[in-house]
Amino acid sequence: MAIKPRRMRIDFENVPMHWATEPTFATFINSGSILASALEPYMNRIMTKAKASLPADKVHIEETIDHFIAQEGHHYRVHAGLNKQLFKVYPKLREFEETMKKEMAEAERSQSLLHNMGWCVAFENVAMYIALLNYKRLDLFKSRDRRIAILFLWHTAEEFEHRSACHDVLAALSSNYALRIKSFFVFMKFFGAWNKKILDYMLDVDRANMSPEELEESIRFEKWYKRLLFKNVTLNMAQILLPFYDPGKKKAPASLERALREFDGMVLLPDPVGAGQVLEAVA
Repeated sequence: MAIKPRRMRIDFENVPMHWATEPTFATFINSGSILASALEPYMNRIMTKAKASLPADKVHIEETIDHFIAQEGHHYRVHAGLNKQLFKVYPKLREFEETMKKEMAEAERSQSLLHNMGWCVAFENVAMYIALLNYKRLDLFKSRDRRIAILFLWHTAEEFEHRSACHDVLAALSSNYALRIKSFFVFMKFFGAWNKKILDYMLDVDRANMSPEELEESIRFEKWYKRLLFKNVTLNMAQILLPFYDPGKKKAPASLERALREFDGMVLLPDPVGAGQVLEAVA
């Protein structure tokens, strides 16, 4: 599967925060925008450094790195537009984003290039399994206002498309299995803590004005969706511990391949969108 940067443009002005049929699902998905805007610039910086350090017999990977950086650059620029809307409803997210960016910069400064690449590989695998779950449960993404749904389906589809880029770069730089595994566990502790902090805050804001019935339903869905994430993402992440693990061998579901073709050249305007702008998967 070739890596193809797509220049998506989405206007999030007045976008509804709870765009999905299940409002708590929308909050789970929206929380990923803060994580993306902090992590992806960091990953691009690390991949740029890795490109300059490739051994002479691995320079063919440079094109993969360039396409990876282009995709991730498009992602976090579009997420910045959504984050401006999120900050209006969840003001502490601005502080969280800035603090997380500082911690990523400190990791970049204090760790070796190989350890930072190990962090990139870990996140690349998280994103790959989230993409597979998203395209397994497209029913959750249905919405009248499709802008945020399309953002995350486009984003995670491209995450699957470049699922082995960081893995291949780290393998080109080092075959140190212990380093890859240590970096994986360190990153997952860091990522898990921030993911929980961001999501807990957003859910607290959401639930402040809920009726008892709405609160009960929100808590029920949260428990159900976390079980779904554990089964489809967390347990599958254990595969990275295998010495000869290769994410590039994962096959794209037909729904994901079809969505990537739909995203080619797609530009989403403010709702109501024009003819030809309807993504089949979430229409």
